[in-house]
Amino acid sequence: MTAPTLEFWFDFASPYAYLSSQRLSGVQGVEVRYRPMLLGPVFQLLHGTMEPPALRNPARWAWMQQDLPRQAKKYGVPFGLPSNFPRGSLLGTRVAMLGEDEPWVGAFVRGLFRASFGDDADISTEAAVHAVLAPLTPRASQLLALSGAPETKERLKARAQVAVERGIFGAPTFFADGALYWGDDRLDDALSSLAAR
Repeated sequence: MTAPTLEFWFDFASPYAYLSSQRLSGVQGVEVRYRPMLLGPVFQLLHGTMEPPALRNPARWAWMQQDLPRQAKKYGVPFGLPSNFPRGSLLGTRVAMLGEDEPWVGAFVRGLFRASFGDDADISTEAAVHAVLAPLTPRASQLLALSGAPETKERLKARAQVAVERGIFGAPTFFADGALYWGDDRLDDALSSLAAR
């Protein structure tokens, strides 16, 4: 019997997706499919602006700055908002997309998220991405080179349209048996739906 699958759609700039990525490391009996995306183009398609909704709403942003440390403490996850927020996530997203079906992708996603939100590393740089990727695959330098290829850029660009067509409007988003669950606080619900199959 094959394991049920959970699709995890995320942007490395999303603090709530960071929390989810760390929580998924302990999940058993479920195949997690990592689906990196850039939220900016999704927001552009949906709202006509790439600015995150939270930053357009001062009250919501103030609440998030209180809520995120609380949630991170609850899960035992180190957390700090990056000194430059939202931090650029283009390079890491391209690399994660190139490796999304590789066995190391989960460790890479968790590691790059931790570098940004745990260590305040500038993950927009090649050095930071390489530092996380190199211990996981001998193809690190090749993947970084491929990340700038025109076909990689086009593939990532097309992903925003796919995300919108599937009903995605933020991150993290999960798909369990075709049902959409949005937000870190819905991860348990998504996993429970798979366990009840």
